Amino acid sequence: MRKWILRHDDSWLFTIAYIGSAVLLSIFISLFWLVAVVAVHFAFEWVRQAAREPAVLGVLRRTSWHLKLDLALVAFALVLAVYMEAVLGVVGLGGAARVTAQAGSRAARLGGAARVTAQAGSRVAGWARVIRGVALSLDDAAQVARAAGRAVKRKDAGEEGEAVEDDGKEGPDLHPWRRWGVGDHVAIWLGALCLVATLAAPFVLDDLTFGGVLETIAEEFHPWPGSGD
Repeated sequence: MRKWILRHDDSWLFTIAYIGSAVLLSIFISLFWLVAVVAVHFAFEWVRQAAREPAVLGVLRRTSWHLKLDLALVAFALVLAVYMEAVLGVVGLGGAARVTAQAGSRAARLGGAARVTAQAGSRVAGWARVIRGVALSLDDAAQVARAAGRAVKRKDAGEEGEAVEDDGKEGPDLHPWRRWGVGDHVAIWLGALCLVATLAAPFVLDDLTFGGVLETIAEEFHPWPGSGD
């Protein structure tokens, strides 16, 4: 098991299970499960990096660096959560989403109208899932490309390089942040841009405060949305 964890990044089984669970759970349940899946990957990568060089600060740095694309995905999910209503408003569904929030308290008075509103809310939720699914799938396509790139590099490196990795000895990436590639720039600047966009939401969107942003994030990242807990 430990050997598999040390080589998890080179396992297509892990890549497929990781991407599939991240997308499906975050779309059909909540973004909390996206964070949970990333946390599992963080734990795996921590074990892998600790086997190379056990200094805690160094392990934390390398683990965070290797998961920068995953962290950028979480930041991207934050932007989707905060700006989703505005995106739906562009296609004329934003108002329906707000009306849906009032459907429960007005059901007794509206009767059939309440059912129509609830149906509109279902369509809004469906559109939201589609938008989120497409966006997250595009981001996860980068994960597949990264896995494919690692496979090619490992094949070119040969069995000797593979043995060094598996034994957990010091490798060439104890300070990987010293050499930025194209993928590194994309992940870092995407994550930074998403965080800035989330913080700027109250200034960009009408009738949205920092409290509203936090409320939206808390709702989207609830493990079981709609459970009432």
